Amino acid sequence: MKYAYEDLSPEQFETLVVLICKVLLGAGVQGFAKGPDGGRDAKFVGTAQLYPSTASPWSGPVSSASQDVRAGFRVSGVR
Repeated sequence: MKYAYEDLSPEQFETLVVLICKVLLGAGVQGFAKGPDGGRDAKFVGTAQLYPSTASPWSGPVSSASQDVRAGFRVSGVR
């Protein structure tokens, strides 16, 4: 199935990334509100459900950061 990901709004894209993390890692993924850079972060600590496999799952912390940069990327206060 093909999907036109470029048609997603920035908020939809960032939400999609967090949802994919929840599928791969588990319900313990915590998504956060947009940060100062406009991106959305998430974290997970525990044993993953599906990543990299069910036979040998990841155990430990994972951080995720997503940001739609079509409109340009700028971080306030960083040069």
